[in-house]
Amino acid sequence: MQKMVEYNAHSYGRFTHIMSIRPFDYYDAALFYPNYTNEEKIMLYSTFGGVPYFCSLIDTNKSALQNILDLIIKKDSILEHEINEIILAETGKINNINYLISTLARGVCKYKDIVNNLSSSNISKPDYLLNKLIDMNIIRKEFPINDENNKKRTKYAFSDNLLHFYYRYIFHTPYQDFRSNPTFFYENFVKESFINDYIPKKFEAISMDFLKRCNMSNMIHPIFDKIGNYSYDDAKNKINREFDIVTHDKNGYISYECKYSNAPIDNLVIEEELKQTSNLELNFYKLGFISKNGFTKNVDKEKYNCFSLNDFYIKEIKQ
Repeated sequence: MQKMVEYNAHSYGRFTHIMSIRPFDYYDAALFYPNYTNEEKIMLYSTFGGVPYFCSLIDTNKSALQNILDLIIKKDSILEHEINEIILAETGKINNINYLISTLARGVCKYKDIVNNLSSSNISKPDYLLNKLIDMNIIRKEFPINDENNKKRTKYAFSDNLLHFYYRYIFHTPYQDFRSNPTFFYENFVKESFINDYIPKKFEAISMDFLKRCNMSNMIHPIFDKIGNYSYDDAKNKINREFDIVTHDKNGYISYECKYSNAPIDNLVIEEELKQTSNLELNFYKLGFISKNGFTKNVDKEKYNCFSLNDFYIKEIKQ
């Protein structure tokens, strides 16, 4: 349908209204599986994303993990066929596109690193390939909110969680035969990375969507006008830092530290963040913290913006 509105299409300019349909965010996607725990909802969204059809396949009579095993990890699963028949068929028309997606899935996300990686494999036209993936809503471009025009600091991230999961754990694995036993495959080739790296990073992106909902629901004061990552570069002292979740409002910037761990955030975590930020010439006028498992009692919630996973699904942020 996207091709129908492109410049060279016969139907170009003949529409009176065009609406861009996007997948659900973490909150609306969870309405397909409301009875799971919040942690299980994060696991499911991190794997299947927000495409309604994918979400509708989740069997709420099974555990969250069993759905992942049955729907995508198991060899010849329904979603593997869906990806092969629809997404891979589309990208297969473009030379080297699957290599680029696999590169991104391995964690190569900065523009400079992507270009170097493709060049080492004699693949040209990286901008063309990246823009094609953006047009297909497979990836999105991210840039520091304090340095938006600096191409060297541009990063790319998956827009579709299912595609990311598939390319990271299944597409190029040399252990395809083990997928006939999906539990064995998960325990030996997926679990450690999935729990300790993949989901925590997805939680950061989900946290941004949560903050956007809070902002629209008038739960953050003052409201912010930008959210994204923040880049700090001190060439003189050779210090480079990136802050993953930063908002900008009329007073300046607020940096959020995001922790997806079993331990609640305590003052030691806060003091460490204060130490790291106070030693740099930053424009942060306040700090925020987002925790999977809440905060200890001695954390000053008046001084800092504090949110836990339990806040992510409250009715007040329903738009």
